[in-house]
Amino acid sequence: MTTNQPDPQRDKPDLLSSLLRETFDLVDEVVADITDEEIDDRLRAMLRSAGYTDMDDSDADQPLSAPARPQDQPADQRDVSAGNGGITELTLDGVAALATKAHAGELEMYGGPYEGHLRTVARAMRPFGRNMEMAGWLHDILEMTDWTADKLRRAGVPEPVVSIVERVTPMRGSDYLDSIRRIAQDPEATLVKIADNADSIYPDRTAIVPDADKKLAEFEEARPILWSAASRENVIVIVSQVNPPLLRHLPTV
Repeated sequence: MTTNQPDPQRDKPDLLSSLLRETFDLVDEVVADITDEEIDDRLRAMLRSAGYTDMDDSDADQPLSAPARPQDQPADQRDVSAGNGGITELTLDGVAALATKAHAGELEMYGGPYEGHLRTVARAMRPFGRNMEMAGWLHDILEMTDWTADKLRRAGVPEPVVSIVERVTPMRGSDYLDSIRRIAQDPEATLVKIADNADSIYPDRTAIVPDADKKLAEFEEARPILWSAASRENVIVIVSQVNPPLLRHLPTV
């Protein structure tokens, strides 16, 4: 199991350093009289200035995605030979297609197609590398479908991605918060779960799942556990893409 903490500042300092500096200033203002819309608009402007340029104003309610790192692009554009029995590894697009098909017909907790939730989590993982973005697409596949880790390997999902997905998947029959505490011990799984959690907490929307109030309360309890297990910088990078108003809960320093 890897113990290296993914670090967007280390990987892409020119893209994210200005975002982080300005976002720290904004987070300090959140406790003041500032609306969610103002938070969202200002964070999006910061993201654009840091290199997040693939969203126009007409699509302002959709999450931004970071530009792909040059070293990621070749692996995303072609199959590469896996070292396990000659299986050809899936590209990022192939993993996205696999996840979309596996969750076809499912709805996320607020009634939208499940693909939208998977895409949001995957995009939030993009600053941390291709494997993390793939894991974002697949983070619910072991819990919610009949896919297994071995089946993912046979389909060509890279082993590091399968490993992350296994670590972010709750153990069957385990208490929800116990699973969150276990996940929070793993740096990569923590980042995926922070994005998953942030895309599940919208108090102003009507959830369609059974026991919605109980689930939202559990998500609220899980948030500080997950956030405290990651760096402040990584929390801001993820949550500012997925659900910016939640940053009002980030403790000031």
